[in-house]
Amino acid sequence: MESLRCQIERFALACNPHYTHEQRQATPQRLTFDNFADILEYLKDDRSSLHSCLLVSRDWFKMVVPLLWYRPFAYKLEKEKAALIIRTYVSCLEEQGRLRLMADGIKFHDLPKPFIDYPRYLRSFDFEHFRQAIDDSVSTLEISNPACDIITTLCREVLGYSLCNRSFGLRILKIDLLKVELYGPFLDIATIPGIENVLSHLQRFELLYLFETEDETSKRLTKLFTLMSSCSRNIHSISVIIHRMRTHLPTYFIESLAQLVQSQNKLRALSLNQFWNASSSAIIFAAMLKQAESLIYLRFTPKNEYNDLINVLKCCTNLETLELLDLSPTKDNDMSYLNIPMNILNIKKLYCYDDWVNSEDIVMTKALILNMCTENLRVLTLESAIPALMELIGEYCSKITTLSISISPNYLQNLLELISRLPLIHLTIGRTSRNNTDKFNFTLEILQQFIISIPSTLISFGINFLIETENLAYLLREFPVQLKVISLYETKMSCDDVLYVILEYAIARRSLKELRYEMRKSRCMTFFSESMLSLARRIIPIIKQVNHFGDPIYAEDYFETHYDY
Repeated sequence: MESLRCQIERFALACNPHYTHEQRQATPQRLTFDNFADILEYLKDDRSSLHSCLLVSRDWFKMVVPLLWYRPFAYKLEKEKAALIIRTYVSCLEEQGRLRLMADGIKFHDLPKPFIDYPRYLRSFDFEHFRQAIDDSVSTLEISNPACDIITTLCREVLGYSLCNRSFGLRILKIDLLKVELYGPFLDIATIPGIENVLSHLQRFELLYLFETEDETSKRLTKLFTLMSSCSRNIHSISVIIHRMRTHLPTYFIESLAQLVQSQNKLRALSLNQFWNASSSAIIFAAMLKQAESLIYLRFTPKNEYNDLINVLKCCTNLETLELLDLSPTKDNDMSYLNIPMNILNIKKLYCYDDWVNSEDIVMTKALILNMCTENLRVLTLESAIPALMELIGEYCSKITTLSISISPNYLQNLLELISRLPLIHLTIGRTSRNNTDKFNFTLEILQQFIISIPSTLISFGINFLIETENLAYLLREFPVQLKVISLYETKMSCDDVLYVILEYAIARRSLKELRYEMRKSRCMTFFSESMLSLARRIIPIIKQVNHFGDPIYAEDYFETHYDY
């Protein structure tokens, strides 16, 4: 198969006859229609580039329109753009749909019917952003019937009769119900005519739900789960995160969700937080066992259900990534450690997060998990690590190449001993946030030990702790390897003085290709000045914002989604 680089070279030549490449040895062949389609696929998230391709030719237009309209609600839109998208979908309604809107007192002026059937290209649907777009479009409407429930009516028409009935099938469905009162009136999508066909090609399903009490919303979700169990059998990724307010979820809800998980032919990614009670636990774990052999990614909140979790993990022969959130202390009387199998997890990536103040309470939990891993492990994220855990990492996980670890300042010496023994390519060090006043005591001796401990394989270094600029300057100046990536996860390090030190390193070493810094979440946080960022961009090729060190890794982009435009 022809490489992407060759395709792009011939693409450039086709667009510009004067284009030459010094390494081109033969006259390129003419690009085919399929070549153009493959190249445009790489631009599917670059909307400005796609818009510039619309008017090149009729064939290009036919290829670009599906890419522009396959997920119009993927992000929160500006008010004007959101209203325009809703108006466009309304313009695609059949005459009966427009008449129903007018009967409810909703009028859209100057809406000629387009010659393109935009709803047919919808492949990804996000309820939250769709709802926001509906809200934004309401302010542009002329309402003759004030008593009309505008939002419910619009959602029913646009979602039900336009999008669901006309789409050739969704691949991604995201439902965010943290503000459930906004969604209740129109959430009964399981009753929309033809919805079975729309959901039959679904590949990814995500639900975020705040459950307060048993109501119509929980019943409608149950109905949706049951429907999807029969018509959506090829979902690759399921994520269900439910926050509940003391009240337990009804058993029928848990059973319908478990049925959805069990019914999949080959589920590859599963994300669940612990939202069930002890009486429903067996139902969930039975569903997980059904998919254990096909799972590649598992994200889970154990909540003391370690025996059940281990029974599932024993069967996860193809599991590559395990992510455990909110680790809790293991009860000694709930588990016989001597009977726990060792070296049964051939996973490549392990992420462990906990929010417990006294991290030593859960050391046995983490030790248990590390004991189950093999030398196949390459990526490890571990919060609140203590010396005993670092010894286990060195003993059982000696081939790790990516390590993100947070420790108490008292354990810095132990960490330096560990990293000197690992073939690390990526290293991120953080301070356990047990006491915000704790800092690493970087004496000259410690800095020198730090430098000596750096493995020769390292190319990426992440900082999630405070360090004085003069100490950082010394550390980077004496760094024994050529860093390609520096990441700043401590927001107080996102200041001009630190950026100046990094620029000095970039100029001196000429190896730094990328600088990452954490997103600012409030105006009170320190931040680089625009003038310094502008200067830095002239020296460092890539400068971008990243999530916090402790933020979980989600499976949204873990698998490629096939849209079949």
